[in-house]
Amino acid sequence: MPSDGTFLLYTDDEPGYKTTKLDSGVPPPSLSTLPRIIKAPRSGSSIAPPPGHANRNGRPPPPPAQRLDKPMGPAVDVVGRFFVVIENSRGPNFIEQLSTPEWSRMMSERDDVRGRRADPRLLGGDLGLVRELEKQREAVMGLGLSAHEFNLVCAPNNPYEALAQSSAWGNLSAVALGHLDFLLKPVSEYLKPESKLRFVDLGSTSGGFSRYILWRAGRRGSSARGWYFGSPAGERETLDAADGLDIGRLSLDGADDTLTEFGAGSPTKPDILDPAAVEAFIGSVKSGASAGVDLVVAESGRELADFGVDLERRQYAFILAQSVIALRVLRAGGTFVFRMAETTTPLSAEILFLLHACFERMAVVRSLVSRPTCTERFIVCNHLVGESRWVASHFLAALARMRGDQFKLSHLVSWTRVSAERQFIDKLSGVNVTLAQSQLAGFKYAGEHSSGVAEFRPSRLQSDVAERCLNTWDLPLRK
Repeated sequence: MPSDGTFLLYTDDEPGYKTTKLDSGVPPPSLSTLPRIIKAPRSGSSIAPPPGHANRNGRPPPPPAQRLDKPMGPAVDVVGRFFVVIENSRGPNFIEQLSTPEWSRMMSERDDVRGRRADPRLLGGDLGLVRELEKQREAVMGLGLSAHEFNLVCAPNNPYEALAQSSAWGNLSAVALGHLDFLLKPVSEYLKPESKLRFVDLGSTSGGFSRYILWRAGRRGSSARGWYFGSPAGERETLDAADGLDIGRLSLDGADDTLTEFGAGSPTKPDILDPAAVEAFIGSVKSGASAGVDLVVAESGRELADFGVDLERRQYAFILAQSVIALRVLRAGGTFVFRMAETTTPLSAEILFLLHACFERMAVVRSLVSRPTCTERFIVCNHLVGESRWVASHFLAALARMRGDQFKLSHLVSWTRVSAERQFIDKLSGVNVTLAQSQLAGFKYAGEHSSGVAEFRPSRLQSDVAERCLNTWDLPLRK
């Protein structure tokens, strides 16, 4: 471009244009390292976007199924391919660099409270979206609705509201994992006739994740062995109220040792936020699976990501504890699946960045099971690589300080360096913006319809959508 400010316009007919070779030196993108299911997700919806597709600003398109501000129509998506894949381009040796002073951080509130505040770099530069969302959420909460009443208000606006009622399990956690497995195969990948799937379930509601894994293993003619770390006393529920099934009765082919609940029979329920309990659970799993487990699935109780405030700040300790267990008990090549609330603060992004460095790839997935106003998204960390002991120790030290010294964690790694990782940050930002916009529309709907709280019965369309979803995902229907 001329330095004197004179701009020349070139056309396709210019000789220089025709003879110029366009070669950036960067090889074209390749999906050869991704699992087959990520490379070519199952078809079934003409309106579902391709996996990982992004528009010009790097943001993934909004989920086409959740038409929150329009009447529901017959073209409701039953596939739900809304996810982005973040490759680990640094390789397994990058973990060694993370432990150096240039990267490693563990700062307290008096050092930097910004680590727990929404950062514009994680929201496409638009903090106004978060402020508007908080405003709408607080307005709805100011109406004095209980969580149950809030869900009743929002239910007519959710095409997938009948999923739990239509499922044979009556458990949203089980259905959610079934949907993720349909999309990305985090469970089915390890179900092989010649081997036994070994898994850990960290706090899924009523053992729903365990229920799906054991059911899927039985359906595949395979076998599975699991360890369950449940919720504290007073929060435990039955797996299916209609059948009165308890986690202790859930087994595969009548085997007594199919699923072991940590702390069962103890008068004091172990707390996953207690570092001593975390170490004890790791020891119990390793005693039964010395070579490590194939899969760790985690959920911090479904109430964490539903109706409420400060959801992101309340999740830090849970994610740290779950990650410590996953990194310590997974075998090489294993997968870690967990649920998060919002990921708009540097601390959330730093936790995900450290985890992503320990796996070949990470997928951030929005399930159709999630309510429109719910902030939750699932993180699938696929194929553990490298030596992750430093990351696990770093997380455990942070958890111990948070519990013992009232330490308000703000950073785990240099935010300056993490925020410069554009491939990682841009994809995370795109997901945050898309889900925040969906939430905002959902809360606006709730505010406009809050005066008509009544018992809800799924419409015929909602029941039909649920049945089509469950059939598409190969999940059992309620008889």
